[in-house]
Amino acid sequence: MRFAAALALFAALALAPIGAQAGSLSVDKVTMVAPGGSGTTAETVAKLIAPGMSRVLGMPVEVVAMDGIDALRRLEKGQPDGSLVAVADPLTLALYWEGEANNGRNHPLLTSIAKITDGLSYALVVPEASPIRDWPAFASAARLGQLRLAHFGYGTTFGIAVSMMEQVLGVRFVDVPATNTADLVAATGQGKAEAALVTSYSVGRNVAGMRPLLTFGADRYAGFDNVATLSEVTGDRRYAFTSSLALFGPPLMRRGAQEAIENALVKVGRDPAVQKAAVAEHLPLNVGDESVLDATLDRDQRVVARIGYVPGLR
Repeated sequence: MRFAAALALFAALALAPIGAQAGSLSVDKVTMVAPGGSGTTAETVAKLIAPGMSRVLGMPVEVVAMDGIDALRRLEKGQPDGSLVAVADPLTLALYWEGEANNGRNHPLLTSIAKITDGLSYALVVPEASPIRDWPAFASAARLGQLRLAHFGYGTTFGIAVSMMEQVLGVRFVDVPATNTADLVAATGQGKAEAALVTSYSVGRNVAGMRPLLTFGADRYAGFDNVATLSEVTGDRRYAFTSSLALFGPPLMRRGAQEAIENALVKVGRDPAVQKAAVAEHLPLNVGDESVLDATLDRDQRVVARIGYVPGLR
């Protein structure tokens, strides 16, 4: 399945009415999965919105951090009643489906519920003790060959950042795969990788002892005023890239359950206390409905097309 087709089908499933009374949720608890393990941006965002959603829905909303693939597989097999949702990056999901299709495997598409954040940046980091002190030094080391880079996988949005750097430097990194943030830090700390890609949010919060060399947004990341972006060092806006977070449900989620959770999330997103907490955490909270999420997917598709990125074909 081509990437554009995957996005089109993704949007169609999200908008398709699937029975049940509008806005109804007949479960006792909602489990909110955060892919990537403990300490990730997804988990932080989930913990930020879960208490408010619990109040609005009138039931517990439990946040569970899991490795990325485990979280996705759990959601793929979840019940369509609203008892299980996940905070995830929509483009990573689309890339995962496309990569699996390229490899001859197909998976059921999840139900999109609502967009939660605006763009989040990634950061290229090295251990504080590393002799690589800045981006020029990293570029020089990479051009010598066989530089090992730890990240969450070429078939994710992290892979887009990898591909961008490889294009700019004319190199091919040695991939060191990880399934959670702790693995990324361990890989560099144990000498398995010279550098790692993490979310910019993670640096200084749950990735101690790491130095950021570069970020990937259109502008410098808040709090990283002395760290340049890839588009800045290249002078090429094609290399400006961020990812968003959104809320998803299992395949063929009941329309009533979907709407109940979406409505609760929109109310929480408008809560001044939640907005204030998001600002304090440097999280670009901006809840939007399905149409906003679809527009975000279209934007992400254009980013992928600009650099010729093909997931699953490393």
